[in-house]
Amino acid sequence: MAGTLTNLGSQDILDYIGSNTVITGAGSLYMALWSADPTNTGSGGAEVADSGTDYVREIISFGTPTNAAPSVMTSNAPCEFNGGAAITGNWNGSVAIPGFAIFTAETGGVMIAHGTLDSAKPVTDGDTVSFASGAISISLT
Repeated sequence: MAGTLTNLGSQDILDYIGSNTVITGAGSLYMALWSADPTNTGSGGAEVADSGTDYVREIISFGTPTNAAPSVMTSNAPCEFNGGAAITGNWNGSVAIPGFAIFTAETGGVMIAHGTLDSAKPVTDGDTVSFASGAISISLT
């Protein structure tokens, strides 16, 4: 599942290049599931609602970006929602979830990247939701 930087993520990179400002790492990054591809501005769809479910954003980690065109950064550990356990409730109202976003915080924060899943899937009570190491990648072109 491939994604790209949002407008804010790209702006942060250009701010760094243009001003030689030191970028402080975000610390942890969090994967959110989305009702559509969030787009570069975050205006596509909405984050999966957590009302009546156990949905929360999950920590995702990435390896070192490649030195290629495009440069790609790939997840380097599994990202397991609900700790890999079966979920409670029907996420996104049982409608297939096609998109994801990467945020700088578990709640709120800044969306720095987004993309679409290889295949949209409804997530219903009792399902498990996880992404293997290497399954999520973000590119900078």
